[in-house]
Order: sequence, then structure tokens, then C-alpha cells
Amino acid sequence: MKKTVLTILSSFFCSFTLTAQTVTNLGTTTINRTISDSPIGDLTVGNYPSSWAGGSAYYRCIYAAQPTYTTSFNIGVDARMVHNTNQDSMRSFGVRGIAGRATEGYNYGVFGGLVGDHNGAGVFGTILNHTGVYVPGKYAGYFDGATYVSGKLTAKEVYTPSDMRLTENVTALSGSNTLGKILSLNVFEYNLKDITYKTDTDTATVAESKEVAEQKAKEFERVHYGVSAQELQELFPNLIEEGQNGYLAVNYIEMVPILIQSIQELKKELEELKGRNINKAGVNYKVVQDKKIVIARQ
Repeated sequence: MKKTVLTILSSFFCSFTLTAQTVTNLGTTTINRTISDSPIGDLTVGNYPSSWAGGSAYYRCIYAAQPTYTTSFNIGVDARMVHNTNQDSMRSFGVRGIAGRATEGYNYGVFGGLVGDHNGAGVFGTILNHTGVYVPGKYAGYFDGATYVSGKLTAKEVYTPSDMRLTENVTALSGSNTLGKILSLNVFEYNLKDITYKTDTDTATVAESKEVAEQKAKEFERVHYGVSAQELQELFPNLIEEGQNGYLAVNYIEMVPILIQSIQELKKELEELKGRNINKAGVNYKVVQDKKIVIARQ
């Protein structure tokens, strides 16, 4: 009976098209509710402490209240949609949240928060560790595994771990002719192709809205700048990653220290020229640090 209730909740959420009478016990609360075509209001699962009620300001379709902790893993809402075998003609959503038309800027399809003094994340995503991993800090979002963003990603600041305490096998790049390699690279401007990832057997298609189609069209009209991943792979293979889709991607952030090394090599060459006397037509030309040319005849 418990499995029946969880299936109904995860499939229909707030708007139901099924009428059913169900009775079950979850936590210490007994549920005896009729699920009908109209919204069911506050369906409470678990204990309902008054401190969590939130007063009349909160309207909940389904409310998973704080239970009595009895196990190692405590889950407010557990939605699982996994088939027994692989399927190619349908789509599966563990949790699907859609919101809109509330106050401008305050509509959230999925909202996750973190409270208390202990480390953790408001939203946690993983592709392997389904029971979670240790989060070394307090984050709004923490992703365990490869993460892909299809579209624009905006961040006020971006940091890459580079603490020497986290490194080993450290080797200087000096003497590696970095400048020559960088100068050999071609820089391009280009447009991205519109590549749609879809299997032939996927029949669960939904037509794009006009707004979505126009936004995608603008993105593919935009001019981008970059280097060829194939060219860079021959010179700095560790700056190239082959994605799960088979296409190559460039680590532009780690190109920054390569460019710094190139500038250092260029500066070294200029310093050598400054200290070199060039004899031309019986006149010695010497460039000094104040950028003036001192002429001395023999």
C-alpha cells in the first residue's frame, strides 16, 4: 500500500486525474485521503510540528513533515522512476517541478535549501553515488560527476583549485618553447552548428515553443572566437577533453598559465636584445633601459 501511494505522488504531484481512496501509515501519521481531479490541498506525510507549519503564508500541495529519526538515511520525499530494463521509447523523471506566474523573479521549478551549521548542499547531483558523498563546505549546489550546461553559463567569479598542497610531480615549463607553440596556433571566428541529440527510437517528442525556437536560432547566429581543438591537441594534449558525445572541448582556463609562460619567454628574448650591441656601418647601437638609443662612433 505504501508503494501505491508513493507511485501516485511521484506521477501526478498537485494536479491529479485519478480518483482513488487510499489509507496508509507513513511515520506516525495516518493518511486517509481521496485523490480526485481537483487539487487535494495540504497532504501531510510524517509528523507535523507547529514550528514547521509556517502559518497561513504557506500553501502546500504535498507536505513531507519532519519524521522521528530512526535510520541512517532520512529523506523528506523519495521519488524513484526506474524501469526494470532499458527503454528507448519513453522518458523518465525522478522529480519534475514546474512553477510560474508568481511574483516576478520568485518562481522556482525546484527549490533546495540548507539549514544548520553542518556542511552540505541545497541541491546535490550525482551520476554514481546515489547515497551521497561528503560535501567539504556549505554550497547552494554541489555536483558529484561530470556536469554539462547546454546554453550560457554566467558566474560572477570562477575559481579552479590550484593550491600547491594539492599538487605533485610539479615541473616548470621553462625551456619548452611555449611561445613558439602558441604562435603556431590559428585563431578563428565561427558559428556553432545546430546539433540535436535524439535517438531514432525516442518517440516521446514534444514540439518546441516559438519562444524556444527563436532563442536557439539567435544562439546559432552568434559569432564565437576560439582555437581549433584538433590543432591544440597536437601541441598541448592535456588541454583537450573528448566529451561523452565524441566531440573535443578546450580547457581555456588552463590556457592562461600557458600564455603567461609565453609572455615570460618573450620578455626574456627582449632582455637579451637590450643587452646586445649591433654593429652597423661602423656605429654601435645599444638599447638601454630608459628606451633611448646611445650612439658611439668607432
